[in-house]
Amino acid sequence: MDVSFGLHIWASVQKFDTIHSMHGSKAEAAIVERGRRDNMRNMDHDVMTHERENDKPLILVPDTNVLIHGRALTELPWEELGRDEIDVVIIAPVIRELDKLKNQSGRQSKIARALSSRIRALLKAPTGREMLNGGEQAVTLKVDVRTFREAANETLDLGHADQALISHALHLMDEGADVLLLTDDTICHTTAEGVGLASRLLEDGWRREPEPDPSEKEIRRLSGENARLREAEPRIELRFEDIEGEEIERLEAEITRWTPIPEEEIDRLVALAEELAPRATEFGDAKPRATDVVEEALGKIRPTGLRAFYGGTTYEPATEEEIEEYRSERYPKWLDEVREALSSLHEKLQRSEALPQFVAKASNDGARPAQDALLTLQANGALGLFDVEGNSRDDEDDDDVTSSIVRLPQPPNPPKGRRRRLASHDLLGRFGRELVEPARIQQHLIDLPSLSAPRPRKQDAFYWREGRTGWCERIELECGMWRHGGNGTDITVRVHPDGLEDRNGLVELSAQAANLSNEARATLPIVVKVRDKDASAEGEKLVRALRMPKS
Repeated sequence: MDVSFGLHIWASVQKFDTIHSMHGSKAEAAIVERGRRDNMRNMDHDVMTHERENDKPLILVPDTNVLIHGRALTELPWEELGRDEIDVVIIAPVIRELDKLKNQSGRQSKIARALSSRIRALLKAPTGREMLNGGEQAVTLKVDVRTFREAANETLDLGHADQALISHALHLMDEGADVLLLTDDTICHTTAEGVGLASRLLEDGWRREPEPDPSEKEIRRLSGENARLREAEPRIELRFEDIEGEEIERLEAEITRWTPIPEEEIDRLVALAEELAPRATEFGDAKPRATDVVEEALGKIRPTGLRAFYGGTTYEPATEEEIEEYRSERYPKWLDEVREALSSLHEKLQRSEALPQFVAKASNDGARPAQDALLTLQANGALGLFDVEGNSRDDEDDDDVTSSIVRLPQPPNPPKGRRRRLASHDLLGRFGRELVEPARIQQHLIDLPSLSAPRPRKQDAFYWREGRTGWCERIELECGMWRHGGNGTDITVRVHPDGLEDRNGLVELSAQAANLSNEARATLPIVVKVRDKDASAEGEKLVRALRMPKS
């Protein structure tokens, strides 16, 4: 013990001796004597605290609030107390409080019953203790059921639960124990410190999670019930992929906006077309065909009778009417068609422009089929959708399904002379010739209606409900019984920005079913950038690709 601390104790003793000598009556002497005893106890505690050795166990006395509102004893961070050995002692006043709580309801009652059972087990155990922690720090749980008839301090009332607890802890301290009260009660904490008992308030990190209120409990119950019901429902998975099959969360693309060919450039290109495929001026003999040569050779060796029957060939020059029609109508019309095609070339190029594309994928990965399922693709943000599979089943001549081949009208062939086979005997006659002409035969055919019955729908297949053909903002597919565990359904879709302007949009893929409580949903942000390109260069390529008319 150091000198300063010894002087402090000596001064305290002298102070009480002086007070005792100043009072003559027995009552006053008794009061002073009790004060002397309390002060000596405090001094003894100070001495023990000052001389405490690290291997001496800390006797930690928890109050009822700590046991009820604190975390489980095995989960508390005992290392924060900085002691190698700790004995957690549940004393008789706390046990009586637990007995009162265990007959109530709620979480407090449940914890109190569990602690009571634990205390009974400890009382029956041979060692009378339970290890709460091991390793370098030893924390044990013990029970002290002794009852002290007198208060350890005259200011304490044993009829008050907290003060009875403090009095019991003071008796332990009088027995030489190093005692620390752990409480969750501010009044209890200040009372303990007032009578010289070391006390520590329960910190937030030592508390249990707050007990949910009735509404939170109901929410948890309903959440659990919903989870259970969802397990018995279809489980729909939705996602998006690019055309290479990679999963995507965003689609960014750039497309070309073709601009019209200027009028003066169209004039130049039409003149170039006229130069490359000029108007014909010669309409002479037609070149003999290989069959004409053979016919002429055969005619020379046939008997006279047969030659008369089979006849020969004769040359017929182009008529003036045919030549005039070519010069004044067909060729000028062709030039007009070239001009018109060049004027609208940017529109044809636009229709053949490669557009951004994605695949919407949906699968039922649950344990139940989805009944009356409906898949919906909805475009938002001035975007158009085009179902590739749906439109591929329709007429290829449809304006919305344009061939990627862009060509100019070919120049007309000029009229030429031609050879015609002659026959001396027309066995069929005019009526017979008319009957065998294809156009005549077609007139005699009866137009019969189709008798094939429509194929019935399959229950487990998806069918278009909306948006099958053409550009649209919404595509819907329906299925009577969407089976689980299959390969899923893919919807390949092209995207077109309205007005051919830069667009930031969103595509929503959703799935609904009669036995699906919550709609499944996935979204794909889409960013489309547009760049302009003049169609003049493409127009010149097409003009130079014109074939020359047959001579």
